[in-house]
Amino acid sequence: MSASKKILNLVTAVLIGVLIVCTVLSVILRNQTQPEVETVKPTEEYIETEDGGMKILSVPADALTEESYVYVIRSGIGLFGYVYHAEMVEVELYAKNGDIVSVNSQRLSRHDEVIVNPVDRMSDGCMVRLKAE
Repeated sequence: MSASKKILNLVTAVLIGVLIVCTVLSVILRNQTQPEVETVKPTEEYIETEDGGMKILSVPADALTEESYVYVIRSGIGLFGYVYHAEMVEVELYAKNGDIVSVNSQRLSRHDEVIVNPVDRMSDGCMVRLKAE
C-alpha cells in the first residue's frame, strides 16, 4: 500500500472518530439542556354567561404557573427532524375543581399540547423533548 493511501485511510479514520465523538457529545448536551416534558390536551366546554356564552378549556392544575400562564408545545422542522419549543401562553383562571382548572385564553385551543409540571428552568421559546409514551 502506498504512503498516500495509508495517510488517506488514517485521515478517514480520524474524521469518523471525530464525527462519533461530536454526535455523542451533542446527545449528552441536548439531554442536559432540554427538559423532558409530559403533555396533555385541554378539554373544551361551552358555558352560558350573561353576555351569551364562552368557551372554557380545562387543564391539570399542575400545568398552570404561578403567574397564570401555561406552556404549550410548538413544533417545527429541524435539521434532523422535528424540534419542539415551549411557548408561554397567558390564561385567565375561570374556576378550580381539585386537580383541574378551567381557563380562558384567546391563544389556547383544545388541539394544543399543554405541558404538565413545567420545570423551573423553562422559559418562553426554550427547546424541550417530549417524554416517550
